[in-house]
Amino acid sequence: MVVAQISVAYPPVDKDVRNHLLAAPSAEQESECKGYLRAFMSSLFTEAQATILDLAKGTAHGLEYEELARRLYEFFSEKSTRDNFYSTVVRKASFFDDRPLQHPLQSLLGTLTKICSDWDETISTTCCPIVQSMDEVHILFEPRTQDPQPGHTLYSRFKSILSEIRGEAFCVVFLSTASSISGLAPSKDVAPSMRERSDDLALTTPFTELPFDVDLLSQPLVPQQESLESVCSLQFITQFGRPLYVPPSC
Repeated sequence: MVVAQISVAYPPVDKDVRNHLLAAPSAEQESECKGYLRAFMSSLFTEAQATILDLAKGTAHGLEYEELARRLYEFFSEKSTRDNFYSTVVRKASFFDDRPLQHPLQSLLGTLTKICSDWDETISTTCCPIVQSMDEVHILFEPRTQDPQPGHTLYSRFKSILSEIRGEAFCVVFLSTASSISGLAPSKDVAPSMRERSDDLALTTPFTELPFDVDLLSQPLVPQQESLESVCSLQFITQFGRPLYVPPSC
């Protein structure tokens, strides 16, 4: 999902999600704020489960994991279906009470286990089969008038509820073009969470640089290797970094 403040972006901005998250109670009201965010995530897991079931209709013997991922990619590539998905998530979030996130997440994992024909224990113990990305996440730690300064932010409260499902086969990738890393990945001595300040916890080091030519250095181009069609493919273009625009045809 993309929660940027700008109106034009690639991938497109999910305005309903952004507006819903920014309308959360003050981060100073810990219980209310966390409950609001839990309800959103519960709705997200539940709607994702319903979407996966719909995409798998007509497959008597299930789908391979890679094929399901492809169908989900195509589903979210269509702006109208993407917008409808997130507007439904936001609308139904109010129906969820402040319940543990493990319940809807485990229900989603159970559906994946049944649908994916190549699913086994190794897929959930050696990798992370469910990945959620949140782009331009800095809007969650930028000051709101209802939040105390200094103190907790929506971002810190959001990370807190995610820590409740840290043992599950699920992970979140936060992305941001913000120039300051301190808000996105604060060091232990200034982290708002006492849990993050614990000496027993090793915080994940953020990726602050994504070189554009890593793949090309490891596998340099050679004559007669590529064609005009192949160099216009998304797979080739992304070797030079994240594309801002992908032409519909070359």
